[in-house]
Amino acid sequence: ETSEGWRLGWQADDVALLTGLYVLAARANQLGVSQPCVVTDMAGERHTLTFAEFEALMLAYGAARAAASAGGDT
Repeated sequence: ETSEGWRLGWQADDVALLTGLYVLAARANQLGVSQPCVVTDMAGERHTLTFAEFEALMLAYGAARAAASAGGDT
């Protein structure tokens, strides 16, 4: 769950989509393209984030997945 109270998908296809979006957003950011990142949560609500916000979200998401994996969650 994000600090704003919405949840991201946890399945492999969710991870793949979020990772792909991050890679594309990071490349756009490197090229100086200021494009908002739109992420859809598990409830189907769309959230528009800056690259900095999305990067922070992905770091927290990765940490949460790592912690869950260490605890035996999948």
